[in-house]
Amino acid sequence: MVIRLAKYFEAEVTRVCGSSNIELVKSLGADKVIDYTKEVTKNQLEQYDFILGAVGKNKTSKIKVQCKKH
Repeated sequence: MVIRLAKYFEAEVTRVCGSSNIELVKSLGADKVIDYTKEVTKNQLEQYDFILGAVGKNKTSKIKVQCKKH
């Protein structure tokens, strides 16, 4: 629902998920997908205007740790 709402307002949506959900989030309308199970560095990331954490789990990935540092 959040992806659809963002797309309605013409936002570019990047979604972070695991390998098994990449095709699902693309089918929901995400423009870009970052696989948190793969090696991702802060330098590969873009600057975002808005970040929404919707799952509510306390998973820690390398990408999450790097983003919190900056």
